[in-house]
Amino acid sequence: MRKSLCARWLTLTVAVVTYLLGSWMTTAHATSLLIAFGQQKAPYVNENEDNGIEVEIVRAVFAPHNIRITPLYLPFRNLEVALDLFPEVDGAAAVSSQRMENATYIPQFSYFNNVVISNEAQDIELHSIEALQNHSMVAWQGAASPSTVLGEEYERLFGNDATQPEGYMEISSQYQQNAMFWANRVDLILVDERIFHWHREAVGLIMDVNAPVRIHRLWEAPHFTQIAFRDPAIAKLFQAGLTALKESGEYERIYDRYTRRN
Repeated sequence: MRKSLCARWLTLTVAVVTYLLGSWMTTAHATSLLIAFGQQKAPYVNENEDNGIEVEIVRAVFAPHNIRITPLYLPFRNLEVALDLFPEVDGAAAVSSQRMENATYIPQFSYFNNVVISNEAQDIELHSIEALQNHSMVAWQGAASPSTVLGEEYERLFGNDATQPEGYMEISSQYQQNAMFWANRVDLILVDERIFHWHREAVGLIMDVNAPVRIHRLWEAPHFTQIAFRDPAIAKLFQAGLTALKESGEYERIYDRYTRRN
């Protein structure tokens, strides 16, 4: 009887250890991850070419572990809750809020230098966020959403449809934002500086983009995003890899490869 109990205990122990080991192997040694990225935000994400700053950062972090990344491109609003909407998604890159309860967030994933740009010929002076209300302006989709990286004042002034200034709009295509600015349909464009120069070159194929511009730096520091993972073990692996990528200098080299000097 005692031998029988011992045998059963040993069998159960082996089964539990095997299960736990299998779970650990699946988590720590995943071979492929489905990662959600934002749409229409070159050079940070180029969905047509499956590359861009943020895509390359994720790939560079996971490459030493032989983990392949499959990108899924989503609109801003879906990206912020991607792990809740899509059970098959393993992570969501460059989110600004923490709306997903069962996610592990890693800070300072990517950063943006958000500025406001005007045509030099208009001689517009801007010294505060409040002053933006006096001009027509286009921004990216979600710029004034809750928990925006642009701050509480920006959200208060532009985040309420009922009270936001006339002439303010948000659209998802940053190419279209750029084209609207150069077509003089708005006075101002609120945009990351790299994104502006990237699309300025593309828009220049169909219209004149050579007029001097004035860059208004209303935010002193870069705005950082987060990356969220469903599995805490994968998040921990990514955190360590992201730190190593920054320390090696490769993180900034990725940014430099996508910077167009104008």
